[in-house]
Amino acid sequence: MEKLLNQIMDKLNSMEKELKSDINELKQGQQRLEQGQKEIKESIQLIENQTIQGFRETHEQLNDIKTNTQEVKENNSSINELLGEHEVSIRTLRRRSQ
Repeated sequence: MEKLLNQIMDKLNSMEKELKSDINELKQGQQRLEQGQKEIKESIQLIENQTIQGFRETHEQLNDIKTNTQEVKENNSSINELLGEHEVSIRTLRRRSQ
């Protein structure tokens, strides 16, 4: 009977060691997952920052284009006034026909 109890105790001790080992592996796996999650969050934050910066730069460039376009329109109006609309139309037609 005592031999049977010892075998049972040995088996329980062995199972306890296996469980502790499995628990440690799970904890290590969880730590790796948490580290990976942290790295992913950092990457997402970096991408968001780059996207915001790119949007700002694009918006500034668009505003510059709008400003330049407005200046060209104003200059064109001044040229039309200076030369006369008829003369500008003739020159435009000549340029297109070449």
